[in-house]
Formats: sequence, C-alpha cells, structure tokens
Amino acid sequence: MPLIIVDEAHELSVEQFVELRRLLNFGTPGGKAFQLILLGRPELDINLRDAPDFNDRVATRSSLDPLTPDDTRSLIEYRLLAAGRDSKQRPLFADEAILPIWRETRGYPRSICLLCLHLCLELLVQGGTQIDVPFVEAFLEHHQQYRRAAG
Repeated sequence: MPLIIVDEAHELSVEQFVELRRLLNFGTPGGKAFQLILLGRPELDINLRDAPDFNDRVATRSSLDPLTPDDTRSLIEYRLLAAGRDSKQRPLFADEAILPIWRETRGYPRSICLLCLHLCLELLVQGGTQIDVPFVEAFLEHHQQYRRAAG
C-alpha cells in the first residue's frame, strides 16, 4: 500500500485537511488506496480539532517529548561522530556546556543541532579548541536570535 508522509503538517489549513479527507475516501477492492502519516509540531493536534471529520479518522497519535540534558549530550556526541570526529579526541563540548545548550534550546533537537553548528563555526573562527560554559554564554549574548527559543 502506498504511503504518503506530510512533514510540517501543523502548517496545513482546515481546507487542506478537508481535501486530504476526501482523498482518504478513495479505496481499492482490497481496502484503502494509501496510508497517510502527518508529522508536525504540537500545534498539529490543535489544528486537527478544527477539522473534526479528519480528526475522527486519525487511528494513532504519537509525540516526541523534548530531549533531556543527557539526551542532548548523546545527540551532540552522535552528530559529531557521524561528522567524522574521533571519539578518542578531547571532547569538543565540555560536559558543563551541555546544560546551557539544553536550556537555551529547550531540548528541541533541531534547535540543539543548529545552535551547536553555530557554536562550532564560532569556535573555528576564534581558533579555540573547546566549547565551554563561558564560550556558550558569550555566544548567546552576542547572537540574540537564540534568545527567541527561551522566550
């Protein structure tokens, strides 16, 4: 059975949910013509309430909670290893730097990865060797756009 995945589904309008519901009405002698998976932010549940005919057809719901500080550390380590960093090297992120990163991003993986990317680029520009708490705090102070995540 074909599978359709809609990312950023929290951006869909009520009219778009109506159209998706109409598409779901099509079937084959063996059952449904396709399965639909919607991926989105928590606002998706709120938006679905505005489209009750579609909402009634949702068979399963699942959500991912924000990461914990330990999960944040694991994500950062995994991404660095995937990028080719040698695990035997001195850690690029000091242990104590994880907590301010986690607080600033509220544990959202996309925000964590983006902030860490910018921290790494800033470290490269400055010729540093490790990202520690003062480095993170100075970066956040200088780059106020990251304060939106905490706001």
